[in-house]
Amino acid sequence: MAHETLNFSRAAVDRSGRTLLDDTATPSATDAAWEALANWRALHAFPLNTITMDLRQKVKRVRPGANVVQRLKRARSILAKLQKESSMRLTQMQDIGGCRAVVETIDEVYALREQYRRSKSLHELVTEDDYIANPKPSGYRSLHLVYRFQSRGHTQYNRLMFEVQLRTATQHAWATAVETVGAVIGQALKSSEGESAWLVYFQNAALALEYTEAKVAGTQQPVSRGVVARTLRELGKHLGKVCKTPPQSGAGREAQARWRP
Repeated sequence: MAHETLNFSRAAVDRSGRTLLDDTATPSATDAAWEALANWRALHAFPLNTITMDLRQKVKRVRPGANVVQRLKRARSILAKLQKESSMRLTQMQDIGGCRAVVETIDEVYALREQYRRSKSLHELVTEDDYIANPKPSGYRSLHLVYRFQSRGHTQYNRLMFEVQLRTATQHAWATAVETVGAVIGQALKSSEGESAWLVYFQNAALALEYTEAKVAGTQQPVSRGVVARTLRELGKHLGKVCKTPPQSGAGREAQARWRP
């Protein structure tokens, strides 16, 4: 894989993010800002490949054949995040490069985490966010590890940050359904923005799916199974009437197929 070189100072990269969100910026300033953003984004490609290869090796010890993917955050998604989190600098963004492993069970997720904890890698752990033990209000569940890249042989990439996501197939099905439905109806459900009926529907779908997996020590489901079932049924009927996209697809259908109150 080709090695990208940073052609701008980090201060210039940060300015590019602000410029691209500035409606009053001149066309020439905007063009230069896009160039800086593209360079900064491309800089993450080679070290991301290294991070992903390491994840693949760890996955082989826990769940051979499990799905591992990597991605560079799209430019428009980068700008959307900068706009939402106005105090963030572009060079502070932790997930421009990210990779993900999808395994079968929660135990396997934590086994992978232990692989990282025992690793002798030079990469520095910045944060660990356990959204399985502490799901987001939206219902999102996954385990996120953010690393700061460190290499003796490729020092030009040192300090770049990368996000490693570890989740089960059930958690991945829910996240995929939220993203897909959000794209179809034109609402940012993934960011907990949009019609409340859809948001509540997926919150309850997440609870229903959570009941199908092993309980994580210390967590408590805030709603009974019966309430979850009734809420899904009622919202499913409502959303089926007002939206052409059947709500019983994706996470909702899987929840009802795999779990009964």
